[in-house]
Amino acid sequence: MAAAGTRQPTDVGQGGDIHRDDRRRSRLDRSRQLTTYKLVDGKFVLVGDLATDTGTSADGGRTWKFTLKGGIKFDDGTPVTAKDVKYGIERLYDPGKVLGPKYVPQWLSGGDYAKAY
Repeated sequence: MAAAGTRQPTDVGQGGDIHRDDRRRSRLDRSRQLTTYKLVDGKFVLVGDLATDTGTSADGGRTWKFTLKGGIKFDDGTPVTAKDVKYGIERLYDPGKVLGPKYVPQWLSGGDYAKAY
């Protein structure tokens, strides 16, 4: 038991059998707010959970530059890297792994997102 006033991590899980060979597709989604808005000069600005800001794009959106926040880790303590973010985005374009809406690839690539398939 932690001393009063100290912060302790909280793990939330749900037991059950995995019915797929890709563990990333075997999940039960929980609603969680990963972004928020911060009031800056009287206007609300979107603030992300991994990057210091929304980044900048070049090449018509084909290149996106961002800076990861320091100290961000996976639940096992492994640091989150730009390589991990890249992998996650690439999965969005893999038709064998995409489940649910395709609004993120549409937002990233515009109307040409299907050409990535």
